[in-house]
Amino acid sequence: MRTRYIALRAAITGAAASIWVLGGYGVALAQPATQNVAQHWNQVAENAVIASGAFQNEGLIYMAYASAAVYDAVTSIDRTYRPLFERIHARAGASPDAAVAEAAYRTLRFYLPGQATLLDAAYFEALAQLPGGRATEDGLEVGARAAAIVIARRKGDGLTTPIGATSVFDSLLQNPGVWRLTPPFAAPQTPWVGSVRPFVLRGARRLRPAGPPPLDSANWVQQFDEIKRLGSSASTARTPEQTAVARADLQEALRCECELRRAAHARLSELRGRPVVLYFFPRAFTFGCTIETKLFQDKYPDISAYGAELFGISTDPLETQCRFAEEHHTAFAMIGDPDQSISHAYRVRRPLLSADKRVTYVIDERGMVAAVFHHEIKVKSHVTDVLRWLQEHRPATTTSAH
Repeated sequence: MRTRYIALRAAITGAAASIWVLGGYGVALAQPATQNVAQHWNQVAENAVIASGAFQNEGLIYMAYASAAVYDAVTSIDRTYRPLFERIHARAGASPDAAVAEAAYRTLRFYLPGQATLLDAAYFEALAQLPGGRATEDGLEVGARAAAIVIARRKGDGLTTPIGATSVFDSLLQNPGVWRLTPPFAAPQTPWVGSVRPFVLRGARRLRPAGPPPLDSANWVQQFDEIKRLGSSASTARTPEQTAVARADLQEALRCECELRRAAHARLSELRGRPVVLYFFPRAFTFGCTIETKLFQDKYPDISAYGAELFGISTDPLETQCRFAEEHHTAFAMIGDPDQSISHAYRVRRPLLSADKRVTYVIDERGMVAAVFHHEIKVKSHVTDVLRWLQEHRPATTTSAH
Protein backbone atom coordinates (compact mmCIF):
# COMPACT_ATOMS: atom_id res chain seq x y z
CA MET A 1 0.00 0.00 0.00
CA ARG A 2 2.80 2.44 0.92
CA THR A 3 4.71 1.90 -2.34
CA ARG A 4 1.54 2.21 -4.44
CA TYR A 5 0.48 5.39 -2.64
CA ILE A 6 3.87 7.10 -3.03
CA ALA A 7 4.03 6.18 -6.73
CA LEU A 8 0.53 7.44 -7.44
CA ARG A 9 1.05 10.65 -5.50
CA ALA A 10 4.26 11.41 -7.35
CA ALA A 11 2.56 10.76 -10.68
CA ILE A 12 -0.43 13.01 -10.12
CA THR A 13 0.84 15.92 -8.02
CA GLY A 14 0.13 19.10 -9.93
CA ALA A 15 -2.18 17.36 -12.39
CA ALA A 16 -4.84 19.41 -14.17
CA ALA A 17 -8.56 19.09 -13.54
CA SER A 18 -10.28 15.96 -14.79
CA ILE A 19 -12.17 15.84 -18.09
CA TRP A 20 -15.90 15.19 -18.43
CA VAL A 21 -17.19 14.41 -21.92
CA LEU A 22 -20.47 16.16 -22.55
CA GLY A 23 -22.35 16.40 -25.80
CA GLY A 24 -19.20 15.82 -27.83
CA TYR A 25 -17.06 18.35 -25.91
CA GLY A 26 -14.35 17.86 -23.33
CA VAL A 27 -15.27 19.93 -20.27
CA ALA A 28 -12.85 20.73 -17.42
CA LEU A 29 -14.18 20.06 -13.94
CA ALA A 30 -13.10 22.19 -11.01
CA GLN A 31 -10.97 20.67 -8.29
CA PRO A 32 -13.21 19.06 -5.64
CA ALA A 33 -13.81 20.76 -2.33
CA THR A 34 -12.17 18.92 0.55
CA GLN A 35 -14.13 20.38 3.48
CA ASN A 36 -16.36 17.31 3.49
CA VAL A 37 -14.72 14.39 1.76
CA ALA A 38 -17.67 12.06 2.30
CA GLN A 39 -20.05 14.55 0.71
CA HIS A 40 -17.66 15.04 -2.20
CA TRP A 41 -17.44 11.31 -2.87
CA ASN A 42 -21.19 11.03 -2.65
CA GLN A 43 -21.31 13.54 -5.51
CA VAL A 44 -18.67 11.56 -7.41
CA ALA A 45 -20.80 8.45 -6.96
CA GLU A 46 -23.88 10.29 -8.19
CA ASN A 47 -22.03 11.54 -11.28
CA ALA A 48 -20.75 8.04 -12.05
CA VAL A 49 -24.16 6.46 -11.60
CA ILE A 50 -25.87 9.04 -13.83
CA ALA A 51 -23.20 8.70 -16.50
CA SER A 52 -23.59 4.91 -16.44
CA GLY A 53 -27.20 5.18 -17.61
CA ALA A 54 -28.59 3.35 -14.59
CA PHE A 55 -32.30 3.67 -13.94
CA GLN A 56 -33.39 5.57 -10.82
CA ASN A 57 -33.90 2.67 -8.39
CA GLU A 58 -30.97 0.81 -9.85
CA GLY A 59 -28.71 3.80 -9.32
CA LEU A 60 -29.67 3.99 -5.66
CA ILE A 61 -28.31 0.48 -5.15
CA TYR A 62 -24.90 1.45 -6.52
CA MET A 63 -24.96 4.53 -4.30
CA ALA A 64 -25.77 2.31 -1.32
CA TYR A 65 -22.77 0.05 -1.98
CA ALA A 66 -20.42 3.04 -1.84
CA SER A 67 -22.17 4.55 1.18
CA ALA A 68 -21.92 1.27 3.09
CA ALA A 69 -18.19 0.99 2.43
CA VAL A 70 -17.56 4.62 3.44
CA TYR A 71 -19.64 4.25 6.60
CA ASP A 72 -17.85 1.10 7.77
CA ALA A 73 -14.44 2.60 6.98
CA VAL A 74 -15.04 5.77 9.00
CA THR A 75 -16.83 3.97 11.81
CA SER A 76 -13.92 1.56 12.14
CA ILE A 77 -11.60 4.53 12.68
CA ASP A 78 -13.63 6.75 15.03
CA ARG A 79 -15.56 3.87 16.65
CA THR A 80 -18.53 6.12 17.37
CA TYR A 81 -21.18 3.88 15.80
CA ARG A 82 -21.72 0.21 15.14
CA PRO A 83 -20.51 -0.88 11.67
CA LEU A 84 -22.96 -2.18 9.09
CA PHE A 85 -20.96 -5.31 8.22
CA GLU A 86 -17.88 -5.66 10.44
CA ARG A 87 -15.43 -3.51 12.34
CA ILE A 88 -12.05 -3.25 10.65
CA HIS A 89 -8.83 -3.01 12.61
CA ALA A 90 -7.53 0.54 12.28
CA ARG A 91 -4.34 1.94 13.76
CA ALA A 92 -4.65 4.97 16.00
CA GLY A 93 -4.53 8.18 14.00
CA ALA A 94 -5.62 6.62 10.68
CA SER A 95 -6.94 9.28 8.32
CA PRO A 96 -10.75 9.20 7.84
CA ASP A 97 -10.40 11.28 4.66
CA ALA A 98 -8.08 8.72 3.11
CA ALA A 99 -10.39 5.91 4.20
CA VAL A 100 -13.41 7.60 2.59
CA ALA A 101 -11.64 8.14 -0.74
CA GLU A 102 -10.29 4.60 -0.91
CA ALA A 103 -13.53 2.91 0.17
CA ALA A 104 -15.71 4.88 -2.25
CA TYR A 105 -13.31 4.58 -5.16
CA ARG A 106 -12.74 0.85 -4.90
CA THR A 107 -16.42 0.09 -4.45
CA LEU A 108 -17.57 2.25 -7.36
CA ARG A 109 -14.74 1.02 -9.58
CA PHE A 110 -15.87 -2.57 -8.99
CA TYR A 111 -19.56 -2.01 -9.71
CA LEU A 112 -19.19 0.66 -12.42
CA PRO A 113 -16.16 -0.39 -14.50
CA GLY A 114 -17.51 1.56 -17.45
CA GLN A 115 -16.93 4.80 -15.51
CA ALA A 116 -13.23 4.14 -14.93
CA THR A 117 -12.09 7.43 -16.49
CA LEU A 118 -14.34 9.55 -14.30
CA LEU A 119 -13.58 7.60 -11.12
CA ASP A 120 -9.83 7.39 -11.71
CA ALA A 121 -9.64 11.16 -12.20
CA ALA A 122 -11.52 11.81 -8.95
CA TYR A 123 -9.36 9.29 -7.09
CA PHE A 124 -6.07 10.68 -8.34
CA GLU A 125 -7.15 14.19 -7.37
CA ALA A 126 -8.08 12.94 -3.91
CA LEU A 127 -4.70 11.29 -3.42
CA ALA A 128 -2.92 14.44 -4.53
CA GLN A 129 -4.66 16.41 -1.79
CA LEU A 130 -3.88 13.96 1.01
CA PRO A 131 -0.77 14.58 3.11
CA GLY A 132 1.95 11.98 3.06
CA GLY A 133 2.68 9.85 6.10
CA ARG A 134 1.52 6.94 8.19
CA ALA A 135 -1.97 8.34 8.92
CA THR A 136 -2.86 8.51 5.22
CA GLU A 137 -1.43 5.07 4.50
CA ASP A 138 -3.39 3.55 7.38
CA GLY A 139 -6.57 5.26 6.23
CA LEU A 140 -6.15 3.90 2.70
CA GLU A 141 -5.75 0.39 4.08
CA VAL A 142 -8.95 0.69 6.11
CA GLY A 143 -10.86 2.01 3.10
CA ALA A 144 -9.61 -0.78 0.85
CA ARG A 145 -10.65 -3.38 3.40
CA ALA A 146 -14.10 -1.82 3.82
CA ALA A 147 -14.69 -1.92 0.06
CA ALA A 148 -13.59 -5.55 -0.16
CA ILE A 149 -15.97 -6.52 2.65
CA VAL A 150 -18.97 -4.80 1.05
CA ILE A 151 -18.27 -6.40 -2.32
CA ALA A 152 -17.95 -9.85 -0.73
CA ARG A 153 -20.97 -9.54 1.55
CA ARG A 154 -23.26 -8.24 -1.20
CA LYS A 155 -22.35 -10.92 -3.70
CA GLY A 156 -25.49 -12.62 -4.96
CA ASP A 157 -27.76 -10.00 -3.39
CA GLY A 158 -30.11 -9.84 -6.37
CA LEU A 159 -28.37 -7.11 -8.38
CA THR A 160 -29.20 -7.58 -12.05
CA THR A 161 -26.64 -6.72 -14.71
CA PRO A 162 -25.92 -5.26 -17.18
CA ILE A 163 -26.99 -1.75 -16.23
CA GLY A 164 -30.42 -0.83 -17.54
CA ALA A 165 -31.62 -4.44 -17.73
CA THR A 166 -35.24 -5.28 -16.96
CA SER A 167 -36.58 -8.63 -15.70
CA VAL A 168 -39.67 -10.78 -15.80
CA PHE A 169 -42.60 -9.61 -13.69
CA ASP A 170 -46.00 -10.90 -12.71
CA SER A 171 -49.05 -9.24 -14.22
CA LEU A 172 -52.73 -9.52 -13.39
CA LEU A 173 -55.79 -9.29 -15.61
CA GLN A 174 -56.58 -5.68 -16.38
CA ASN A 175 -59.39 -4.54 -14.11
CA PRO A 176 -60.21 -1.34 -12.22
CA GLY A 177 -57.69 -0.82 -9.44
CA VAL A 178 -55.12 -3.19 -10.97
CA TRP A 179 -51.69 -1.78 -11.83
CA ARG A 180 -51.06 -1.55 -15.53
CA LEU A 181 -48.14 -0.67 -17.76
CA THR A 182 -47.48 3.00 -18.35
CA PRO A 183 -48.22 4.06 -21.96
CA PRO A 184 -46.72 3.36 -24.45
CA PHE A 185 -46.66 0.13 -22.46
CA ALA A 186 -42.93 -0.43 -22.26
CA ALA A 187 -41.66 -3.02 -19.80
CA PRO A 188 -41.07 -1.81 -16.21
CA GLN A 189 -37.57 -0.47 -15.72
CA THR A 190 -36.36 -2.45 -12.72
CA PRO A 191 -38.87 -4.97 -11.32
CA TRP A 192 -35.89 -6.99 -10.07
CA VAL A 193 -35.08 -4.27 -7.50
CA GLY A 194 -37.96 -5.56 -5.37
CA SER A 195 -36.01 -8.80 -4.85
CA VAL A 196 -32.66 -7.22 -3.92
CA ARG A 197 -31.57 -8.08 -0.39
CA PRO A 198 -32.06 -5.03 1.89
CA PHE A 199 -29.02 -3.32 3.34
CA VAL A 200 -30.33 -2.54 6.82
CA LEU A 201 -33.91 -3.77 7.17
CA ARG A 202 -34.62 -7.47 7.37
CA GLY A 203 -37.53 -6.97 5.01
CA ALA A 204 -39.97 -4.38 3.74
CA ARG A 205 -43.19 -6.23 4.48
CA ARG A 206 -43.88 -4.49 7.79
CA LEU A 207 -43.47 -1.08 6.15
CA ARG A 208 -45.96 -1.64 3.37
CA PRO A 209 -49.24 0.25 3.68
CA ALA A 210 -52.56 -1.50 3.54
CA GLY A 211 -54.10 -1.93 0.10
CA PRO A 212 -56.72 0.43 -1.31
CA PRO A 213 -60.38 -0.07 -0.33
CA PRO A 214 -62.57 -2.11 -2.70
CA LEU A 215 -63.86 -0.07 -5.61
CA ASP A 216 -67.46 -1.00 -4.83
CA SER A 217 -67.20 0.06 -1.18
CA ALA A 218 -68.69 3.15 0.45
CA ASN A 219 -65.18 3.93 1.77
CA TRP A 220 -63.80 4.23 -1.78
CA VAL A 221 -66.66 6.50 -2.86
CA GLN A 222 -66.18 8.69 0.21
CA GLN A 223 -62.44 9.10 -0.41
CA PHE A 224 -62.95 9.79 -4.10
CA ASP A 225 -65.53 12.46 -3.36
CA GLU A 226 -63.21 14.01 -0.77
CA ILE A 227 -60.41 14.29 -3.33
CA LYS A 228 -62.72 16.10 -5.75
CA ARG A 229 -64.14 18.35 -3.04
CA LEU A 230 -60.82 19.42 -1.56
CA GLY A 231 -58.57 19.03 -4.60
CA SER A 232 -60.45 21.16 -7.07
CA SER A 233 -58.66 24.38 -8.02
CA ALA A 234 -61.95 26.19 -7.35
CA SER A 235 -62.67 24.37 -4.08
CA THR A 236 -64.61 26.35 -1.45
CA ALA A 237 -64.36 23.54 1.10
CA ARG A 238 -60.59 23.74 1.43
CA THR A 239 -59.24 26.02 4.18
CA PRO A 240 -56.54 28.63 3.44
CA GLU A 241 -54.11 26.59 5.52
CA GLN A 242 -54.80 23.45 3.44
CA THR A 243 -54.25 25.45 0.26
CA ALA A 244 -50.93 26.78 1.59
CA VAL A 245 -49.81 23.26 2.54
CA ALA A 246 -50.74 21.92 -0.89
CA ARG A 247 -48.84 24.69 -2.64
CA ALA A 248 -45.81 24.15 -0.41
CA ASP A 249 -45.85 20.44 -1.22
CA LEU A 250 -46.17 21.23 -4.92
CA GLN A 251 -43.23 23.61 -4.78
CA GLU A 252 -41.16 20.94 -3.04
CA ALA A 253 -42.14 18.41 -5.69
CA LEU A 254 -41.22 20.88 -8.42
CA ARG A 255 -37.94 21.66 -6.69
CA CYS A 256 -37.08 17.97 -6.52
CA GLU A 257 -38.05 17.56 -10.16
CA CYS A 258 -35.82 20.47 -11.10
CA GLU A 259 -32.96 18.94 -9.16
CA LEU A 260 -33.44 15.71 -11.08
CA ARG A 261 -33.60 17.62 -14.35
CA ARG A 262 -30.54 19.60 -13.22
CA ALA A 263 -28.44 16.51 -14.01
CA ALA A 264 -30.06 15.96 -17.40
CA HIS A 265 -26.98 17.32 -19.21
CA ALA A 266 -24.98 14.41 -17.79
CA ARG A 267 -27.46 11.90 -19.19
CA LEU A 268 -27.27 12.81 -22.85
CA SER A 269 -26.00 9.30 -23.55
CA GLU A 270 -29.44 7.99 -22.57
CA LEU A 271 -31.03 10.13 -25.29
CA ARG A 272 -28.90 8.96 -28.15
CA GLY A 273 -30.95 7.95 -31.13
CA ARG A 274 -32.99 11.15 -31.12
CA PRO A 275 -32.13 14.85 -31.30
CA VAL A 276 -31.84 17.00 -28.18
CA VAL A 277 -32.52 20.75 -28.17
CA LEU A 278 -30.93 22.85 -25.41
CA TYR A 279 -31.94 26.49 -25.34
CA PHE A 280 -29.96 28.71 -22.97
CA PHE A 281 -31.57 31.97 -21.84
CA PRO A 282 -30.25 34.76 -19.55
CA ARG A 283 -32.88 35.12 -16.80
CA ALA A 284 -36.23 33.64 -15.88
CA PHE A 285 -39.23 36.02 -15.76
CA THR A 286 -37.53 38.66 -17.92
CA PHE A 287 -39.43 39.93 -20.95
CA GLY A 288 -37.39 38.30 -23.73
CA CYS A 289 -36.89 35.01 -21.91
CA THR A 290 -40.59 34.76 -21.12
CA ILE A 291 -41.48 35.28 -24.79
CA GLU A 292 -38.89 32.70 -25.86
CA THR A 293 -40.14 30.11 -23.38
CA LYS A 294 -43.76 30.67 -24.42
CA LEU A 295 -42.78 30.21 -28.05
CA PHE A 296 -40.98 26.95 -27.31
CA GLN A 297 -43.98 25.81 -25.27
CA ASP A 298 -46.35 26.64 -28.14
CA LYS A 299 -44.19 24.77 -30.62
CA TYR A 300 -43.31 21.89 -28.32
CA PRO A 301 -45.83 19.54 -29.99
CA ASP A 302 -44.15 20.25 -33.34
CA ILE A 303 -40.68 19.68 -31.87
CA SER A 304 -41.66 16.44 -30.14
CA ALA A 305 -43.34 15.27 -33.36
CA TYR A 306 -39.81 14.90 -34.74
CA GLY A 307 -38.81 12.73 -31.76
CA ALA A 308 -36.72 15.51 -30.23
CA GLU A 309 -36.19 16.23 -26.52
CA LEU A 310 -36.30 19.86 -25.39
CA PHE A 311 -34.61 21.47 -22.36
CA GLY A 312 -34.60 25.11 -21.24
CA ILE A 313 -31.53 26.15 -19.21
CA SER A 314 -30.53 29.23 -17.22
CA THR A 315 -28.30 29.93 -14.23
CA ASP A 316 -31.29 30.87 -12.07
CA PRO A 317 -31.63 29.10 -8.72
CA LEU A 318 -33.57 25.86 -8.87
CA GLU A 319 -36.55 27.34 -7.02
CA THR A 320 -36.78 30.25 -9.46
CA GLN A 321 -36.58 27.94 -12.44
CA CYS A 322 -39.29 25.74 -10.96
CA ARG A 323 -41.61 28.71 -10.45
CA PHE A 324 -40.89 29.88 -13.99
CA ALA A 325 -41.76 26.43 -15.37
CA GLU A 326 -44.91 26.23 -13.27
CA GLU A 327 -46.16 29.67 -14.25
CA HIS A 328 -45.82 28.93 -17.95
CA HIS A 329 -46.95 25.29 -17.72
CA THR A 330 -43.97 24.01 -19.67
CA ALA A 331 -44.39 20.47 -20.93
CA PHE A 332 -40.62 20.09 -21.28
CA ALA A 333 -37.86 20.13 -18.66
CA MET A 334 -36.49 23.42 -17.30
CA ILE A 335 -33.00 23.04 -15.84
CA GLY A 336 -31.61 25.28 -13.12
CA ASP A 337 -27.84 25.74 -13.44
CA PRO A 338 -26.91 27.93 -10.44
CA ASP A 339 -23.33 26.65 -10.28
CA GLN A 340 -22.90 27.48 -14.01
CA SER A 341 -21.40 24.08 -14.78
CA ILE A 342 -23.62 23.53 -17.83
CA SER A 343 -23.20 27.04 -19.19
CA HIS A 344 -19.42 26.78 -18.89
CA ALA A 345 -19.52 23.38 -20.58
CA TYR A 346 -21.37 24.82 -23.56
CA ARG A 347 -19.41 28.09 -23.57
CA VAL A 348 -22.43 30.37 -23.25
CA ARG A 349 -21.30 32.48 -20.28
CA ARG A 350 -21.05 36.22 -20.82
CA PRO A 351 -17.54 37.46 -19.92
CA LEU A 352 -18.65 40.37 -17.70
CA LEU A 353 -22.27 39.62 -16.81
CA SER A 354 -23.67 37.00 -14.45
CA ALA A 355 -26.00 35.55 -17.07
CA ASP A 356 -25.87 33.25 -20.07
CA LYS A 357 -25.97 34.27 -23.69
CA ARG A 358 -29.14 33.45 -25.61
CA VAL A 359 -27.93 30.37 -27.49
CA THR A 360 -29.64 27.21 -28.70
CA TYR A 361 -27.84 23.92 -29.31
CA VAL A 362 -29.14 21.01 -31.36
CA ILE A 363 -27.45 17.69 -30.54
CA ASP A 364 -27.99 14.97 -33.11
CA GLU A 365 -28.77 11.26 -32.71
CA ARG A 366 -25.10 10.42 -32.24
CA GLY A 367 -24.76 12.78 -29.27
CA MET A 368 -22.76 15.35 -31.28
CA VAL A 369 -23.49 19.06 -31.59
CA ALA A 370 -25.13 19.50 -35.01
CA ALA A 371 -26.22 23.15 -34.93
CA VAL A 372 -25.80 26.27 -32.79
CA PHE A 373 -28.11 29.28 -33.08
CA HIS A 374 -27.14 32.73 -31.72
CA HIS A 375 -29.91 35.35 -31.54
CA GLU A 376 -29.79 37.84 -28.67
CA ILE A 377 -32.61 40.09 -29.89
CA LYS A 378 -34.62 37.98 -32.33
CA VAL A 379 -35.89 35.48 -29.76
CA LYS A 380 -38.44 34.01 -32.18
CA SER A 381 -35.62 32.93 -34.47
CA HIS A 382 -34.49 30.27 -31.99
CA VAL A 383 -37.75 28.33 -32.36
CA THR A 384 -37.87 28.92 -36.10
CA ASP A 385 -34.29 27.71 -36.60
CA VAL A 386 -34.85 24.60 -34.49
CA LEU A 387 -37.96 23.63 -36.45
CA ARG A 388 -36.21 24.28 -39.76
CA TRP A 389 -33.30 22.06 -38.73
CA LEU A 390 -35.66 19.28 -37.64
CA GLN A 391 -37.63 19.53 -40.87
CA GLU A 392 -34.44 19.22 -42.90
CA HIS A 393 -32.87 16.39 -40.91
CA ARG A 394 -35.68 14.41 -39.26
CA PRO A 395 -38.87 12.77 -40.53
CA ALA A 396 -41.93 13.59 -38.41
CA THR A 397 -42.85 10.61 -36.21
CA THR A 398 -46.27 11.81 -35.05
CA THR A 399 -48.93 14.27 -36.12
CA SER A 400 -48.60 17.60 -34.37
CA ALA A 401 -51.56 19.23 -32.67
CA HIS A 402 -50.59 22.54 -34.29
